[in-house]
This record gives sequence, structure tokens and C-alpha cells, in this order.
Amino acid sequence: MTLRGRCLNMGVKMILRIICSVDGTELNRVPMEGPLIVMVNHINFLEVPLLSTRMLPREFRALTKQETWDNPIFRILADEWGGIPLNRDKPGIESFRRSLESLKENKILFIAPEGTRTEDGILREGHTGITSLALKSGAPILPIAHYGGEQFWRNIKRMRRTKVTFKIGDPLMILRPDVINKDMKKVITDQLMYELASLLPPSYRGHYHQRKDYDRSYLKQIAN
Repeated sequence: MTLRGRCLNMGVKMILRIICSVDGTELNRVPMEGPLIVMVNHINFLEVPLLSTRMLPREFRALTKQETWDNPIFRILADEWGGIPLNRDKPGIESFRRSLESLKENKILFIAPEGTRTEDGILREGHTGITSLALKSGAPILPIAHYGGEQFWRNIKRMRRTKVTFKIGDPLMILRPDVINKDMKKVITDQLMYELASLLPPSYRGHYHQRKDYDRSYLKQIAN
């Protein structure tokens, strides 16, 4: 990270301490070396700075909607926080290539499988891009769930701090199936999303609130 980036990081952390109360003790379990795909639910803008400012000294990248670069301030933050532009309507090969490259360089890669902000914190259906990247790279996946940030705009109007809680699951590897196709990627993605949902209180699990068909048949827990 550049000197400009470190100064921005310090400034953002100071602002976050004023507007948020964060229970992030479990973030200490994030591995400090090796390639890692971090799977995170996407509520609003808040989790990006909360996670990014806590990852140092680890280098990280994040798939980021390409519209972010239209704003001059957000463009600086996206560049300093390792944003990889993503066209959400037509994900391109360049985003995939840069993501693989980051993992080969032993960086953390942040992915929000839901693909867009939920605003209310209720988990939506996951897209299969995370499974494609994990199968291609062989990198482990770490589920990180958070909740509370959906209250931010209501709290800020009342001059209240927003409490945000982070929970970390087991590091996982995908067991390569005999046949890899669209349907199989969907099955694996749903198993990953159920892992993420299990870290959330029941009222936040949304699309993944029913666990009757859930198993870990294509996932393997690895030592942390």
C-alpha cells in the first residue's frame, strides 16, 4: 500500500471508530499467509472499509463494481484497497484473470457472492463465480459474515453508533467433482452459502434459512 493509502486508511479508521461499534475479535482468525478467498455477505457500503482497514499487513484484492471508479473519491479508495473492476451484468474474463493472479500472489481476494447490496441484511442467492475461481485456483475459502450494518442510516440520523458484528467460519476447500458443469457449480455454491448463512442469526439467513437439503458433500474443512 502506498503512503497515500496508509494515510487514507488511518483517516477512515478514525471515522469508523466514531460512527461504529465493531465486534471484530474473530477477524484475528484470518490466516496471515497464503492465498485465500474471503466470502462475505454484502449489506451496504460499510463492510468494505470495516474489513479493509483491518486486513493490514496482509495484501488483499476485492471484486468491486466498475461504477465505483466513476466517483473520484471512491476511485482513490478502490485503487488503494485493491479493487478489481467487475461488470456485474456481464462479468468479463479480465476480472477473472486478475482475481486468479491475485491468488497466485498469495493475496486475500474478497468476494460477495450475492453480487449486490441487500441493504436489509437478508441473505440473497449466491452466484457461482466464487466456485469457478476456487476450482481454478485451488485456494481455500473463508466465510466471513456480518450483521448490524443495515441499521446504519437509521442510527446516523439519530446520532447513534452502529454496532456491527463479524463472525468467521471454518476455512474450506472444494472437493473437485467428477463432472464440473453449471448445475454442479450451483450445488457447490449453495453449500458455501449455507456455510455463510450458518454464521448469521436466523432472521438474516433469507434464501438459505432452510437447511433440510444442506450438506458438506463437496466441502472439506481445513486446519486454521
